[in-house]
Amino acid sequence: MSPAGILTVAGREFRSFFDQATAYILLVVFLVANFFFLFRAALATAEASLRPMFDLMPWLLLFFVPAVTMRSIAEDRATGIDELVLAQPIYELDYLLGKFVGILGFLGVALAGTVPAWFALDAGGSPLVGPAVAQYAGTLLLCAAFVAIGLWASATTRNQITAFILAVTVIFVLIGLTLPVVLIGLSPSLGAAAQRLGVISHYRNITRGVLDLRDVVYFVSLAIVFLGLAWMVLLRARRNASGRAFRTLQVGVLGLIAIAVVANLFGQFIRGRWDLAARRDRVARHLAEHEIASAVFYPIPLHLQPLYAALGGQAGGLPVAERAAHEVLSLPLYPEMTAAQVDRVAGAVLEALRS
Repeated sequence: MSPAGILTVAGREFRSFFDQATAYILLVVFLVANFFFLFRAALATAEASLRPMFDLMPWLLLFFVPAVTMRSIAEDRATGIDELVLAQPIYELDYLLGKFVGILGFLGVALAGTVPAWFALDAGGSPLVGPAVAQYAGTLLLCAAFVAIGLWASATTRNQITAFILAVTVIFVLIGLTLPVVLIGLSPSLGAAAQRLGVISHYRNITRGVLDLRDVVYFVSLAIVFLGLAWMVLLRARRNASGRAFRTLQVGVLGLIAIAVVANLFGQFIRGRWDLAARRDRVARHLAEHEIASAVFYPIPLHLQPLYAALGGQAGGLPVAERAAHEVLSLPLYPEMTAAQVDRVAGAVLEALRS
């Protein structure tokens, strides 16, 4: 493996996106879709948060990433460019990792295009920085895993449309593993396994502002597995498939898959987390884990609501009310609550505040 070779291929791949109109069209569609759903949710809920955009992100990337990766290797194989590139002092792994880095760089540019949304929300509210950092970091990890899947699909065929359909199918299966319509038909043990192997459950944790080592391991292992499969496909096209070296590679890739599956199925033993969420979000998440409902009914203080803002209400005018809007959490409260239920809720809240 040569870092210089990887950077050479990565630079060529990254620049190629901006040499054609298709990339600009994809970027515009991606940004417009994100901004539309984000500001629509912000106007409906009056909450200054990027969470609605990132909640929708896996579904946008389901089509966006395969559209970006489908031509990467398939087109090179169809035109013979891969043979020309690999005739240089560049190994197959350098070629593959260069493609991976170049595409991930392009997706990084696409994500950077959504950053102005945070400043737009900041102009009318007070979005939290910590959760936003975690959300962008988690989305880059998600992109890395999806790019690896897209490269594998692109390496298996010379047809770009076939590569697109194959990548979308695999990504949809990984997303669908955690959908309620799937989980409801599974036994508790199979449902728990599906959630550990599915994308959404890991990504949802990160969008809440928590960078858990188990989620990082999941996305990194998913990327490594599909990059290994893509590498194997590239070598099979250029090497003796019945040779000892290729068989050793097959065993190694199968071993990686087995290790990744085991590590994620038994990921509860992996420790380490960086909680960037606000204290209220941490408490709400802890209550939800104990099946205790909570809600935020007034995310924006009254003096910043559109009606009162038109009458002169300004950010910073009532600092206590603005701070309370970010901290108040509504807990279960109704006449039929028993003393035991009150103690359970109070105990869970204390436990969350002490953790």
